[in-house]
Amino acid sequence: MNCKSFQERLYDYLDGNLSAASRAAAEKHAAQCNPCREAVRRERQLAQFLSLRLEEITEPVVVDLELPSRIRLALERKPAAVSGNVGFVQRWFVSLCQLPLAPQPLPLSDSC
Repeated sequence: MNCKSFQERLYDYLDGNLSAASRAAAEKHAAQCNPCREAVRRERQLAQFLSLRLEEITEPVVVDLELPSRIRLALERKPAAVSGNVGFVQRWFVSLCQLPLAPQPLPLSDSC
């Protein structure tokens, strides 16, 4: 493997998406090539930094599973004016509230 082919496969290498033979060739090349080894180090460092930063700036999103029911009840108690779009929005939301919800909120800050 040369530097060009290593650079073309760098992200597949980092993500573990290379075949065993390609991974072995990439590791052999990186062991012998300082610029490519440095590229791996920089990309791993950047990924770690971005992951940690994302965790710092995001808060877990918790969805109140009762919210759709409360909105539906409020809409049923005080019907919206039946003017074209408002009636449509009300019917759309009521039908949306009838969709099944996940039993637990999904965390959005986990890395994929």
